Amino acid sequence: MIEIAATRIKLDEFDPWSHSHEDKVLKFLDELEVFHNVRHERIARFFGSYVDYTKNKLTLFREYLPNGSVLDRVKQGALEEHTALKFFRQTAEALAFLHGHKPQIVHRNVRGGGFL
Repeated sequence: MIEIAATRIKLDEFDPWSHSHEDKVLKFLDELEVFHNVRHERIARFFGSYVDYTKNKLTLFREYLPNGSVLDRVKQGALEEHTALKFFRQTAEALAFLHGHKPQIVHRNVRGGGFL
């Protein structure tokens, strides 16, 4: 059984100066559509999304990974060198896979909180 995680995003985060987020949200959802077919052991599976314009929220559904993110681990204390190198290697493997994907996928939000 696969557990699902839901992430909610305020539509204002797409463009805080605009009252109409629809175009930016639709472009973002088009970009996410590529992830439906991405399968790699270092990348959480993406299952879909739901936009609720009445509540000004976008919900993303992805595979739940119980060990948290790299950022969560760093907040617990400094990582040992071998652990940091392992995370770095795993991140490089995932990014290399995305860059080699057809069509190529460029991750535009590389950060510790985004790696699980």
